[in-house]
Amino acid sequence: MKAPAFDYLRAKSIDEALTALREHGEGARIIAGGQSLVPLLNMRLAAPSLLVDIGGISELRGIEVQGDIVSIGALTRHVELERSDLIRRHAPLLSSTMAHVAYPAVRNRGTFGGAIANADPIWNLPACALALGAVMVARSVDGERRIPADDFFLGHCRTALRPDEILIRIEVPVDGATHRVAFQKLGPRLTVIMGVAARAEVVDGICKSLRLGWFGVGNTPTLSASAAAALVGASPDEAALERAAAALGEDLKPHDDLRGSAAMRSYLARVLLRRIAADLFPEFLSEARQEATA
Repeated sequence: MKAPAFDYLRAKSIDEALTALREHGEGARIIAGGQSLVPLLNMRLAAPSLLVDIGGISELRGIEVQGDIVSIGALTRHVELERSDLIRRHAPLLSSTMAHVAYPAVRNRGTFGGAIANADPIWNLPACALALGAVMVARSVDGERRIPADDFFLGHCRTALRPDEILIRIEVPVDGATHRVAFQKLGPRLTVIMGVAARAEVVDGICKSLRLGWFGVGNTPTLSASAAAALVGASPDEAALERAAAALGEDLKPHDDLRGSAAMRSYLARVLLRRIAADLFPEFLSEARQEATA
């Protein structure tokens, strides 16, 4: 199929793009890398009256460390994150996850902001944003606003972005010596079933904080707060892991789909929890590590 007819604007600046969005309202759509939108256009699942191309706005690219924050421009491509020394040193969860983003042709064109703004519940990067406690910075003609990841993902491919806003950057915390990160997924390389991204802080043998961001378990990327709480405040040993596994039922509400049943996903979530915990806390969970690699 071919895309329906639409007007096209290649914006030269953020202000020009924002003005077009305000004037055309919900009839306008932003395009950057095009890895998600172009197939939707060709299948006529999206029919904008105006396509606003922001791909040439250099201000929306780049990676900077600003104090305890890593600031990532929305148009920064996946391959740039994958190869960045700054990301490898200061936000290693993103660095390790990038190898699991589709294949090189997609990573060469796809943008970090596009993956976040599209909010596909089967994609790993929105789940990473949750695990990292990222902040999305959006801009309209009225100014900027900051949206925590916990409040950003509203439903299937729905976010808190307004029609007249552009996601301009994503801010993630710098990892210190006490932080640990891990990523696990199930499914063939290009056919993801589900997965989890995690960031923990461990001080003197005590887990001080833990965030677990899940993908492929519902209509949105999901944060499992109850399961994480079971591992926080003590040494994350086998007993704590059993409590965390039991608490997963409060956090995750999987559904049936073509890839599997809700019951299967609930079981696999417990498997992934053991694997991710073994990666994060190997000194406490040697048995879990042996089981996860068996």
